[in-house]
Amino acid sequence: MWISRQAQAGVAALLLSGGVAASDGNKFAFAPVFAYDPVFETILGAALFSYPDEDKVKPGEKIFRQGFFMGTFDGYVRLAAIENRTYQDQRQRKLVVSLNNFFDYEFPDGSDEYERFDRLQASIGSEWSFPLKDHKDWSWFYGVRLETEQHDRDGGFTKGYPSIGIQRDRRDRSINTSAGDMFSTRTSVLPDALHSQAIGDPGWLVQADYRHYQAVFSESVLASRIEAEASDGNVFTSSLGGSNQLRGYVNDRYEGDAKLAGQLELRFPIWKWISGATFIETGTLQMDGEWETLTNGGLGLRFGLPPDGAMKLRFDYGIAENGDSEVYVNFNQAF
Repeated sequence: MWISRQAQAGVAALLLSGGVAASDGNKFAFAPVFAYDPVFETILGAALFSYPDEDKVKPGEKIFRQGFFMGTFDGYVRLAAIENRTYQDQRQRKLVVSLNNFFDYEFPDGSDEYERFDRLQASIGSEWSFPLKDHKDWSWFYGVRLETEQHDRDGGFTKGYPSIGIQRDRRDRSINTSAGDMFSTRTSVLPDALHSQAIGDPGWLVQADYRHYQAVFSESVLASRIEAEASDGNVFTSSLGGSNQLRGYVNDRYEGDAKLAGQLELRFPIWKWISGATFIETGTLQMDGEWETLTNGGLGLRFGLPPDGAMKLRFDYGIAENGDSEVYVNFNQAF
């Protein structure tokens, strides 16, 4: 079995940031970032955010946009853009576009040395969400994602997979949540007809995700999350490790057919736009018919970005139970 590690931008970062109020009722924040990765070395980039000004935006209408650019001196580039739009009738549409040529590197089973594979990836995904009548907290959604890739080992292929699911959202707000909970479940399917290579039986992935937020100690928040996944076929996998789950391990360090993971995080204010977090995370993953359990703990800092501190730069330091550790640099909360 191959253990996969995707490119991570950020063992250390230097941030310069700024922000302005936009004329369309949104606020604008940006953050140039300098990062270092042991494999890709120096990485330069920028992140841009446009998000609703709650004092100016019309009720029911909200648009959230974010864009990322990252590149290395060797010519590796990653671009991504996301738009979340909420309409007056509470319908929601999400659009995601990405392009990157960062090479893939994988760990053979039992080895700490990776093998490198050049690749070029592009993807686009669209998802619509509709509220359920007489149940304002519940909604159902459907979407489709298209991906194309040219891989040094696996060759070129294109695939598309639709998904459908339901969600109950009782959070007080979607950014910097301090109270409430959210539950969602999703099923994704990839039939042979939507893959450029013959894959035989259709692949499928079922996911369930529950998140709870509780205000404690005045301005602190205790956040928890439970996630379960199961998959079949050769196109979907479940993974543990990364900037949003099991932060003591490299991104997607372990992959398998199913997983169950839990996270507990205490978020607390430090000074003005600076806040901190401490967390413990555990997960069990089915690999080659056997279950393996991983656990880590850690702590982190969050720095609010102008103009109002709502968007945050996140530094997390995770320590795995085997003594390994990772530093992740990302934006906003892990969940």
